[in-house]
Amino acid sequence: MSYNLLDNADPRNLIKRCPNCQLIWYKTEGCDGTTSCGNNGFSNYFDLSSRPFFRYILVRINGKLTWQKNEKPKRTPVKIAQTDAKRVGCGVSFVWGQQPKIEEEKILELFKVKTIEEARELIRNAKFSKTRAEYESRIDRSFHT
Repeated sequence: MSYNLLDNADPRNLIKRCPNCQLIWYKTEGCDGTTSCGNNGFSNYFDLSSRPFFRYILVRINGKLTWQKNEKPKRTPVKIAQTDAKRVGCGVSFVWGQQPKIEEEKILELFKVKTIEEARELIRNAKFSKTRAEYESRIDRSFHT
């Protein structure tokens, strides 16, 4: 089967490797432009947080009902959203569409697990634990503090 790097219908174009840290990513949305390794915060097309909010009320003026716009002050959140999840990825920017395809064997390996039980078994595997420990030892934690 031939491979076209520009074919958006080819599922192999949805799986790319970071050129810096070599982590493999699956594109869930967006184009083939610039992204960053570990970029998982997707923004809205319109930033609603900076726009004023209005409330329309029906009022009677001189015996006639009309709509009147009342600007509502922006509410401050009661609780700041917090997460205990750590960012994954090195944060380096790269152009998604310019990255080479992942090797066929690696793609097949990514989709090898069929059930949760298989995944648990692989995670309990000593090779997985060793690989994970090696990976975590290479993480520069000073950047995230």
